Amino acid sequence: PLVRVREEAEEAFVRKEPHAGKGLFWTGFFIILLLTYISVAGAVSAANSPVTIVSAGTPLRTDYPDWLEALNWMKENLPEDAVIACWWDYGYWIRIIANRTTLADNGTLNMTQIQWIARMFLSNETEALKILRRFGATHVLVFVTFRSDGTDARYGDEQKWHWMAEIASDRWPEFSEDHFGEYKGGRWEWNERGRETVIYKLITYAKAQVATGRVSEPTLEHFSLAFISHGPQKGGVYVRVAIYEILYT
Repeated sequence: PLVRVREEAEEAFVRKEPHAGKGLFWTGFFIILLLTYISVAGAVSAANSPVTIVSAGTPLRTDYPDWLEALNWMKENLPEDAVIACWWDYGYWIRIIANRTTLADNGTLNMTQIQWIARMFLSNETEALKILRRFGATHVLVFVTFRSDGTDARYGDEQKWHWMAEIASDRWPEFSEDHFGEYKGGRWEWNERGRETVIYKLITYAKAQVATGRVSEPTLEHFSLAFISHGPQKGGVYVRVAIYEILYT
């Protein structure tokens, strides 16, 4: 009887073995199929998204010529010894494509320098000029995105200035964003100090070149618009790269 029980047990085990193998096979097949679908779906999504510089640094799935136009202009028109002050995001494009020097780029490890750039943008013109002179800058570049009525699209420096304030305030607490305005009804409203900052003035001046009559052009004392891109409105959004010459005298 014991032998018979053992034989029956072995037969049962042998009978179950193929079923277990089939179960593992189909489970594995399903996982591979799922991973393949996710991979292909991701590839299709990525293929449908333009290269960052072609979409002008925005998450919008459309081509904007503005950055390429600006980089070509810098390469063809700025002196070889020109030094461009801009937020570090764009430094690599300027250095590699336009072959011009910037104060910081994606590889900058000197956080102190980035803090000074942030402070420059959040200072008034007089104070900003001192910082720019210290670093030998010749031009300042801003990247702006907005709608036809002049309201911010929040893909450019009109949104990134919040990070500038965050970085600058780590060293100088008086440069935290609450010193420059406040949110009202879900929209940011600049106060008097905020409207005197270089970042506000240069962004607003660039917007005023397009949204005529809807955006008031601020007075610039130490900056002169040297170039502004001319890309068409797409998806309800304008993109502008504006380059200003610094007037030290």
